[in-house]
Amino acid sequence: MKCIRPIILVLFFQFSFHCAFAQEVLTEGKIIYEISFPDMELDSAYKALNPTGSTVYFKNNKSRTELTVGRGLHTATILDAENGDIITLTDMMGTKNAMLIEGKKEGKLKTNDKSKKALPEISYLDETKEIAGYSCKKARIKTASTTNPVEVYFTDRINSIMQINRDWKDFKGFPLQYTLEMDGIVMMMTAINVSPEKVADSLFVIPADYTILTAEQMSKMMQGSEK
Repeated sequence: MKCIRPIILVLFFQFSFHCAFAQEVLTEGKIIYEISFPDMELDSAYKALNPTGSTVYFKNNKSRTELTVGRGLHTATILDAENGDIITLTDMMGTKNAMLIEGKKEGKLKTNDKSKKALPEISYLDETKEIAGYSCKKARIKTASTTNPVEVYFTDRINSIMQINRDWKDFKGFPLQYTLEMDGIVMMMTAINVSPEKVADSLFVIPADYTILTAEQMSKMMQGSEK
């Protein structure tokens, strides 16, 4: 199952996350995304090992992106815009682990790095599409880590810090449809439902029954689960 590894890793590490009510800007709620593989014919065994959907919870300056993939692996990525912290949670058939990347420490490392990282090239287009009840505009985003520009349909009626990739920090809008590409495999994320609802604060912290691992330990665990 060599082809499975890139998909799980890109979703796990980059997640670094549907009906409009009048003209209100939504600041708290839940979004459900459908995951598809356009222009690819997948057999039943391959489909069973890959995710078909994702759920995003957001509230004020925090968001949580949940993903369930094959072999009983459930992951969640939590972002906190206020302090820059990122938490990743994995539940592998009852084995629960967590990893914390502290925003302050990461910022200090970036300050000490003298290399200049190219800013993303963002093109805002005139094309529009209705997705999950929202009128969305189209954009293309090109970063140093992508071969081809990412096509995004976004809305300004959702106010959340959920970002698919931190390279998109200058992007103005919330993505309701976008593509991810790695090693020739293209995944499309499309929002199918947006629910304005109360979100519990407990969703944005590490649960007491999770073991905290280092980034190296978490990476080894993820790679080992794909063998």
